[in-house]
Parts: sequence; structure tokens; C-alpha cells
Amino acid sequence: MKIRLLIIAAGIASSLAASAQQPSGLDNPMTKAVLRVYQEQLAANPQDYQTYFERATTYYRHNEYAKALDDINNAIKYTPASKKDDLKEAYSMRANIYEMTQQFPAAIADLDQVLKLDPKSVLGYYQRGNLHYRLDNMAAAKADYEKMLKDNPRSQEAMVGLARVAAKENNAAEANQIIDGAVALTPSKASIYQRRANIRRMLGNNVGATEDLIRVLSIDNTNSRALSDLADLSKHDYKAVSDGIQSAIRENPRVGSFYYIRAMLAQSQNKYNDAIADFKKIVDEHLYDYHGIYGSLAECYLAQCNYTDASTFCNKAIFATNENASYYVLKGKIGRAQNFGEYALSDVQKALTADKDYVPALVESALILTDAKRYSEADAVLKQAISVNDRDPYHFALRGWINNRFLNNSDEATAAYNKIIELSDKAKRPSARSLRGFALLYLGRHTEAIDWIQQVLANAAADGSDNYYAACLYAQMGDTDNAFAQMERALNAGYGNLYDWKVANDADINVAPLRKDPRFNDLLTRFKSIF
Repeated sequence: MKIRLLIIAAGIASSLAASAQQPSGLDNPMTKAVLRVYQEQLAANPQDYQTYFERATTYYRHNEYAKALDDINNAIKYTPASKKDDLKEAYSMRANIYEMTQQFPAAIADLDQVLKLDPKSVLGYYQRGNLHYRLDNMAAAKADYEKMLKDNPRSQEAMVGLARVAAKENNAAEANQIIDGAVALTPSKASIYQRRANIRRMLGNNVGATEDLIRVLSIDNTNSRALSDLADLSKHDYKAVSDGIQSAIRENPRVGSFYYIRAMLAQSQNKYNDAIADFKKIVDEHLYDYHGIYGSLAECYLAQCNYTDASTFCNKAIFATNENASYYVLKGKIGRAQNFGEYALSDVQKALTADKDYVPALVESALILTDAKRYSEADAVLKQAISVNDRDPYHFALRGWINNRFLNNSDEATAAYNKIIELSDKAKRPSARSLRGFALLYLGRHTEAIDWIQQVLANAAADGSDNYYAACLYAQMGDTDNAFAQMERALNAGYGNLYDWKVANDADINVAPLRKDPRFNDLLTRFKSIF
């Protein structure tokens, strides 16, 4: 089983830049032209059900569900009862619209109509079964899947549905038997292993789920969903993912991509010892030659405050590729950590030679300028970065910090912190990386800031990162007891970024106020094995 490492790297790092595209959605000139034709046809015949259906389909494809629903209602209204196939398609389309707009009972009612018009509609039973499953109507879902299986004993969709029902009902033996049978039908097909991974995860078999996801990547090395699922699983059960990949390594000890996947996941979970061990395995045993490995090693060593090795591997990454802007930024970070201000700025400027709006380089330049007390220049560079990317709360946190602490410009600082709150208002749930609590704190809204971090901690990530942010927030508030409590939890969870603990000093999002307290070094000493 071999996986192409470059594709894995792109998937895990999500480093592919989006290119310029033609206008999309309803603004696309071709789409506008098509809609004009539909409008003309309906003006000539307001009861043209086929045009209503076609326009509804166009709106649906562009996520314009309200407009699609209006048109499909008219399509159903004007379709003659004798046109059963057309009615079936219209009800099916409306069911899709209802499903996308979370109107599940209405969707089921339309699928009932589809199945009355066509009692053998496999898609109708499958979609209705899935909706019953979502509504926790297990008996109804099971009945639909069983009907599919009766009509086609080799239906993998039906088997997967029945396995999900069995798993939901905590019937592990039945779920495993059914899904294993589905796998046996097409053992070389990637998608079935993806689906078995989901069933196994439902059953708490995370090692088995990991093995299936690795098998998916062995068959289909462009499968971004498998990578995403592995990353998500590692956040909740890092050990199971590590053990699952180790199982694949035992069978294929010379496949560098397995080590690479595990290393990247370890790095993402701030477990740098594990990550370095796997990256070094690839390098030392010549399992694969890829500049990203050197870059990742440099990042890991920087996180461990090992600047010598970080510089060595960063230079290797730079010389291994012409696409090295990100590595010059990394070199600047390493130089800044060593207080090599002018040299660090020079390295970062090299990243801007090809692209003057390269945001990571602009942000790092602003930090180096801040160290040099060139605050107005730093703020101007941050404005440039924000003009390119105004969705990253950290950029506004830096502006708020510089304007509040160094430029005495409270209006600009307030605007920056309010922007962080505005961005976080759109989030589905509280996230530490939204930095909302810090913005609230620096706006003087302490009670709201505490409430925010408590909400974050109610669903804290298993890697300790949320506890780290909590330690930062409490430290900045002056609540050292709570800060140290969260620091201990973060370390206990394996948050091994020594740079964050000992060096990070930007944006007032750090634990700097704790570093002179004897408890700080005591905790780092207790947990030194993770660094």
C-alpha cells in the first residue's frame, strides 16, 4: 500500500492557494443568460411547469433555496396528474430543498409522494431512510433500508444504513457483521472503507476506524475527506490514531507516507517529540525526499526552542524548493526568537519579493518592527495585511495591542477588538482561536470574557490547546490561580509548545504574567517529558 506523499502533504497542510476565477453563482454571465430565457418562457406561458422545474433546479444548484422552493411549488401545482414521472421528479426536488433547509418532516412527506408514484424508487427509500435516521426514527429508517435490501441483496447503501441503525442502537455485533459484509462486496473500493470507518467510530473502535481511513488513502491518495476524518479523530483520540497508523506501519515499514501522516497529526496536536521522531525517520532512512518535511521539522524544533536545529532544517527547506516564501517567514520567526531583529526582517522581506501582499510575511514583519519599537510602521504593515485578509482575528488582536499599548490610540484599538467580536458572532460555537474573550477583556467586559472561556472549556479540545488559551486569558486578567490550574491541565493533555510557554509575548495573548512565579518553572519541570 503506497500513498503519494506530495498529495498527502497538500491535503493535510491545506496549502493550495485559490486561483482567480470567473464570477460564480447567479452572477455568472452564462447563468444570467439562462435565467433570462426562463423568465421569457414563463412570461409567455405562466403555467409552464417544465420551465419552473428547470429554473428551480438552477436555483438549487446555486444554493438559492427560497427561490428554488417557489418555483418547484409552481411546478408541482401545474404538472398534470397524468405526468407521473414529472411529478415524481418535482416532489423529489422539493424533498431535496426541504432537506437542505432542515425541514425534515416536510421532506419525508414529499418522499412519501415519490414512493406512491414510483414504489420501486431506490433513491426514494434511501433518502427517506436517511431522514428517518436523522430524526432518530430508527424503526422507520430500518424498514426503508430493509426494503432496499430486499429488492437488491447486494445494495451497499442499504447495508450501510442498517449498520448505522444497529450501531445507533448499540448492537455492535450486528453492526460489524453487516458492514463487514458490505466491505466484502467491493474490497478494492475506497468509499466502503470510509463508511466502515464511520461505523467503527460510532462503536468506539477508533483504532479500527484509523486503519480503515489509512486503507482509503492507500486506494485513493487524493481523498481529502479521509485526511480530514483522521485529523478530527486525532483531536478526540490521538492515541487510537497513532496506534492505528502503527498497525499500518508494521505491515509496511518502508512506506514513508504513513510516518508523514502520523507526524503531521502529532504536530497539529502539539506533540512535537512524536512528530520529530517520525519526520526524522523519513529523513534518516531516506524514505522520501520532500522539502515540506524539512519545513515541518524546523517548525517543531522552533516550538521546542531548539533554534539551532530549527535553523538547520529551515535552510534545507529553503534550498530544496523555489517555492520558499513560507520558509523565509519561518526563518524570520526563528531569527526573531533569537533577537536577531535586522537579520530576521531581511529574511521575511525575501518572502515579499515575489508577492508584496503575502500575509504571513506582512504579519511577521509587523512583529519584528514592533520589537524594534517602530510601532507606526508595524501598524501600517498590519493594515496592509488586513486589507488582504480581514477574516483572521489575530491580525486585529495585534493591531489592538499595538495601538492600545504603544501608540496610545484607543479608538483604533477599540475598533480592532470590536472587529474580533464581530467575526466571532458568526461562529456556530465558542472557539478559543476566535480570540473573542481577549477582545472582551481589553474592552473592559471582564464578566463576558470569563463566560466565554467557560463555554470554550465546556467542550475543550483533548490536546490541551483550549486550556492553553484559558491560561493566557486568566493570566492577562491577573487571576493567577485559575491561570496555573489551566496551565497544568494543558500540560497534562500534552500541550508541548515550549515556545508558547516560555517565549511568546505578542498581542497580550500569552502567559507572560506567570513566568516570574515559581509555580511556572515547577510545572514545566514536572512535565518536561513532553518537550
